[in-house]
Amino acid sequence: MESNHSAECPCYGRLPRTHGSPLKLRTMNLFIYGSSLILALFILCEFSNGDSLNGEDQIILRVGDIKISEYIYKRERERQQRNYNRNESDASAPFNEELWRAKWIDKLLFVCEARKMGYARHEDVLYATKVLSKHMLISNLEGPYARYLVDRETLERDRSALPHERIKIIQELYAKETKQILTDSNIRANEISLDRLLSQLSKLDSLEKPLIIEDAGLGERTLFEYANHSETRSVSIFQFIDHHNERVISNRLDTLSGLEKEIDNMVVDLYRIQKAETLKLSENTAFRQEKENFVNNTIYNIYNSDLLNESIDASNGDLEDYFNRNALRFQQSKEIQVISITGRERHKVRMAANKIRKRLGNESEIEESMFRQFSGENIRLEKKTLLVNNQSVSNLIEKGILKAPVGKIILNGKNEIEEFEILLKIGERGTFVPDLHAILPEVRRSSAQKHLASHNRRRLEELREIYTVRSYL
Repeated sequence: MESNHSAECPCYGRLPRTHGSPLKLRTMNLFIYGSSLILALFILCEFSNGDSLNGEDQIILRVGDIKISEYIYKRERERQQRNYNRNESDASAPFNEELWRAKWIDKLLFVCEARKMGYARHEDVLYATKVLSKHMLISNLEGPYARYLVDRETLERDRSALPHERIKIIQELYAKETKQILTDSNIRANEISLDRLLSQLSKLDSLEKPLIIEDAGLGERTLFEYANHSETRSVSIFQFIDHHNERVISNRLDTLSGLEKEIDNMVVDLYRIQKAETLKLSENTAFRQEKENFVNNTIYNIYNSDLLNESIDASNGDLEDYFNRNALRFQQSKEIQVISITGRERHKVRMAANKIRKRLGNESEIEESMFRQFSGENIRLEKKTLLVNNQSVSNLIEKGILKAPVGKIILNGKNEIEEFEILLKIGERGTFVPDLHAILPEVRRSSAQKHLASHNRRRLEELREIYTVRSYL
């Protein structure tokens, strides 16, 4: 059966299908990359009025054929400085702009090489760029669609407000429009298809993306219909799962309420994408420059991933020798003490985690006053001891990532409450060095990274001779 995405869902075009060959894992990892880099890069940046960058479109850095405007330079520097301030507890070592700029230029040199090798046309780069840039076009609270929602005079008046206050105003406008879209759309779900899809999803071992529906008979069934102006449009299960896989932030699909929320999200997304295309919002100068910067970052990540895979093959022969020489690097903690930070609002959980991380420093004790401080903010703190048999898990906990990025469902009577949790490492007990075969993938990757670092240092010297770097700072 021919895809009818273009006819029914104009936002799609030609994208991977959920009933074809599974998407490459590396492609889907770009969604993780997108949620960390792109959300920080786009959401935290400020777009200028309309299409103008107030002179910030001037080129101030050239690396080969790559041109960096003053606008992108400032945004990239601000993002890196925020990351540095968030991750570094040593206030005596301020952010070093010169060092950051030198590393960024080195990275862009590799991007030049990757572009010359055709990585700009790589299927993963094209796919990630199309999906994520479209997502950020309509979802970025400081982006083109948000600016469309806000009257220009109102926005200028509110520029004196603090960032979180302005964001709240825009969030309210989004919520108001969402309510109107859902009212006008008159969504009508096919209850039989809904039940069959829910049954199918409940049988899956994991709901990690990409979700694959193998049953073509089920996938081609109409899941719901909705009104688009005077036209009624149908969406199949295949199309719905495609959209879910392509969303950076999405609802879990193992509950009826999760499915219904995701259907609502899809209809709202389709409306906004269509509106953005009609208004030509993607032609915004700032947005185009941000998009190009994202493309360069994506090219670098995929190119570096390919080099790492080559290094894994090249270093496989001496793994046992490498493991024996670096045994202490792979020792693991038997127990990890953590503080669990839990709440219903993701941003409040993150803010609490950042505050606590800065107060912890190198101390291993949690002050009782800290628990009292967050008790009135609907944030729960709890000390836990985890048995850890994988060092990578310990490292992730130490960085304080979300244990459940999409939240976890806590059943409370008939209500389903979505909560988010961050774990911060505060101590550990006991260590041991596991057997090589028990951690073979980790050893293989560590050896490959060392091999790659050595290769990159040599290649970087060559690239500096090949590509010209001009700075107009």
